[in-house]
Amino acid sequence: MSKTLLLRLAAPMQSWGVASKYTTRDTAMEPSKSGVIGLLAAALGRGRDESIEDLAGLKFGVRADQPGELMRDFHTAEGRTKQGVKMNYVTERYYIADAVFVVALEGEDELIKTLSEAIESPYHALSLGRRSCPPTGRMLLGVLDMGCVEALKTYKWQASEFYREKVLRNYERTKVIPKIKLVYDADRVTKRVQTDVPISFSWKHRQHTKRFIAEEYISLSEICGEIAVEHDPFEGLGGDE
Repeated sequence: MSKTLLLRLAAPMQSWGVASKYTTRDTAMEPSKSGVIGLLAAALGRGRDESIEDLAGLKFGVRADQPGELMRDFHTAEGRTKQGVKMNYVTERYYIADAVFVVALEGEDELIKTLSEAIESPYHALSLGRRSCPPTGRMLLGVLDMGCVEALKTYKWQASEFYREKVLRNYERTKVIPKIKLVYDADRVTKRVQTDVPISFSWKHRQHTKRFIAEEYISLSEICGEIAVEHDPFEGLGGDE
């Protein structure tokens, strides 16, 4: 029987690289499947050369409850040329600041149970894309008896209190109910493709393959119950868990 593990990924800084090359380390604007699978493998205590086939086979989805802002940082590193000459060079690293995501992973009951226990008591310290990005708050939201996409469309809003107040003020000004972005594994061929399904995390044979992605936006009212525009759509919303 399939179940869905729900995680809340929040931190001052997150970074989910999908196409980093040379001195530029990029980030996607939502958690990558490879990054989250790496987090799960770390929680389980798996080595880089161990199989991750069961984790990569989980159906994966993300909801951007608080999208955050893209930030760029510069690092000076030291290296050597082919001739052995010492030199300094600048690298660009991108991060998402002040973001909150809900991640859903759907799979067999026993695996989902094992993962939920590992998240609560991880073997290694967990980070959100890079070691310099530790999570804040409780990560495990729970295990639900429903599919990945259904869970993302029904679980309550997880944005921070500051961000909820900002959204509410904007709603009071515009009377436009905001929409929330969902990205998840597609069941059919789509236009959007991302190479972030890990085959191996081995340093010598690190490999990823492609997946098709579905993207949609849902009204915030869909995860806040039935509402009417003339009333406060956020009244009674729960805060962070």
